[in-house]
Amino acid sequence: MRIFSPELYGEGASNTNIHYALRKIVQAKPVKQLIDPSVRRDYLYVDDATRYVLELVSMGTAFRSDWRLRGSGLISLAELLDLAGSVVQAAPRFEPIGGWQQRLLQWYEPTAKNMLDRYEWLGEDIGTYGTEYSGVSPTSYKEGIASTIKSLMAKHNSGY
Repeated sequence: MRIFSPELYGEGASNTNIHYALRKIVQAKPVKQLIDPSVRRDYLYVDDATRYVLELVSMGTAFRSDWRLRGSGLISLAELLDLAGSVVQAAPRFEPIGGWQQRLLQWYEPTAKNMLDRYEWLGEDIGTYGTEYSGVSPTSYKEGIASTIKSLMAKHNSGY
């Protein structure tokens, strides 16, 4: 069984672009943007992803298939970060990365351009892989972001 997932967020998903942005909001720092924050994509709360995988594993017919997990629908990074800002009661500040910083990133990591291009169109084209599985009652973005921010704030206040 192969599982394809949109970008995960939540307390247990610490190595993602959204986690980086949420951490910056908790630290009251500007969020550096590598991609257009208005691109609408699907994000999946890590607790929902875990539950969906367990549901799939419990179905005998799920094996030898490709599955594409779904979140709560398409949302832009700007909208997600606005939800996070409402939890910390501060508007997120965006700082685009451009010019020499992107060239430096591409020099240091030659595959960065391809990764960033793929990241921008992934929200629209993920439908080409596997059978869609969204499970029952995914966590709303508002609930998931609020829970994640509260967890990050607790870590940040304890010396994270």
